[in-house]
Amino acid sequence: MIYLIWTILLSPILWLVSLVILSKWRHFWKFFWINVVIILIYLIVLINPEISSFGHDEYGLKRFVHIIMAFFLHIILGGIFAFYKGRGLNESP
Repeated sequence: MIYLIWTILLSPILWLVSLVILSKWRHFWKFFWINVVIILIYLIVLINPEISSFGHDEYGLKRFVHIIMAFFLHIILGGIFAFYKGRGLNESP
């Protein structure tokens, strides 16, 4: 449970740090808009009941948790990419 709380608290910070690290990258805006499209696809797939069926989900909690976890996973993977790419940006002349 404590890991979930830390994830919720640190995700916005990791997202902002990732944006700052990648802001000097020449493909930043292309990367940014591709990620916005990916997030919209996540939402369309997870919200639309014809595309993704969660079986009996009376209160919609499974769908809600999947949407939140998709965002967290996307932020974490984006953060890993930003740190990797940022390291390369600092090393290049």
